[in-house]
Amino acid sequence: MCAVCGTRLRSGLAIGWCCISRCPNRRADRLKLYRVLQWMGFGSPTPGLWICPHQDRAAAVEQRVKQLGLEGDTLAFVARSLPLGLQQQELVQRAWNVEALAAYYRRLEHQFGTSRPRGGEAIFIAHVQLVNALQRLPAVDPGLPAALLPRHWDGERVSRRLEELRARWHDAAHAHWGTL
Repeated sequence: MCAVCGTRLRSGLAIGWCCISRCPNRRADRLKLYRVLQWMGFGSPTPGLWICPHQDRAAAVEQRVKQLGLEGDTLAFVARSLPLGLQQQELVQRAWNVEALAAYYRRLEHQFGTSRPRGGEAIFIAHVQLVNALQRLPAVDPGLPAALLPRHWDGERVSRRLEELRARWHDAAHAHWGTL
């Protein structure tokens, strides 16, 4: 039930959003903040507004805003969607390119899932490339809750498969590294 208007909220609308609004001045610092927000999984559905379904990231954002000295230029709040205006799926589509993320996961799965490196050097190279790809995932994947992802989302499955490959190649890759 909405505390403001008394409307019963539809199921699926209980996800809270950590929201950061535009810093109108200090463009260079604002751009630094926007890069940090993107790294932390925030998306921007409209210019100057950044949202994230992970409210637990608010403290880290607060710390970064303070480091940049943007406290007086930043509006931060936690909100819940109402049953009017943009629906959450549309909000997600505007804030994050979920299709591009799905395509990225498919490319990783194809690149590494079909790889059969043989020998120390080949395993070492495949392992380094895989670790590099895994290290990029936090910058690419905002970690949206399952309720906000498409019905047939493969990101979690692909991530688990890539971690399995990393573990499988780890010892041979490190053994080859030791010979260099």
